[in-house]
Amino acid sequence: MKAVVFDGKKLAGRIKSHLRGKMNRLKLKPLIVSVSAGASRASDAYISRQERSCREVGIEYRKIQFPASADERTIIKKIEELNSDRKVTGIIVLLPLPSGISALEVHRRIRAEKDIEGVNPDNTGLLARGKAIMPPCTAAAVMAILKSAKCRPGGKNAVIVGCSDIVGKPLAMMLLAENATVTVCNIKTGNLASHTKKADILIAAAGAKNLIKASMIKSGATVIDVGFNVAKHGICGDVDFKGAVKKASFITPVPGGVGPVTAYQLLTNAVRAAELQKI
Repeated sequence: MKAVVFDGKKLAGRIKSHLRGKMNRLKLKPLIVSVSAGASRASDAYISRQERSCREVGIEYRKIQFPASADERTIIKKIEELNSDRKVTGIIVLLPLPSGISALEVHRRIRAEKDIEGVNPDNTGLLARGKAIMPPCTAAAVMAILKSAKCRPGGKNAVIVGCSDIVGKPLAMMLLAENATVTVCNIKTGNLASHTKKADILIAAAGAKNLIKASMIKSGATVIDVGFNVAKHGICGDVDFKGAVKKASFITPVPGGVGPVTAYQLLTNAVRAAELQKI
């Protein structure tokens, strides 16, 4: 058996075309503002990718960058100003924030309808009730990929390796809402393979290079690799792709799999935010 290898750029292209159509029906152009503190090569690259994606669908993007010495009060004050600005329809806070600043407290201050990353506790609470308005982007991207692959989670065993606040936990709730039987594995999980071998849908989101070997995958499983790791010979995921592609029925590569879809899920949320604010 050789798996169908998912093309993330192709699905991202379809989402982009759909968003352009929606943009034509909006009265005003959505405006996303990103807030960060301190600078790094990784965050600068991430901002550049966001700006480029926004331009492609006609969304305006601005960035506010504070020095690494900024305190929590300064960040929160800016968030509150953006909340009050009717022209701003979406707010992003880039992590990590400097030591001493609570990401949870900052996220809590973003108005729910402007929280396009789905990190405000109000939005995570709605997600838990199956009523998500702004789902976290990576988790939503995984669900979009499953849908595009015609993989219906209902009645299937879904195993998530990784329990982060932005991927593992929200994804578990989204799969539960689709009537999957969900197992979430974490760093303390013993005999990981005993869980992954039972998975009809296996999602690797641990941030550990080549953690999932072919021997740990059920024959014919759907494998979604959310990992993004820097290796000696380039970027790789959490799944040993060369072996897994011979065992799974469907697999996402790294790079070129979940990543491109996640980028446009953020823009999907941005357009949704504009619709909610009736601009």
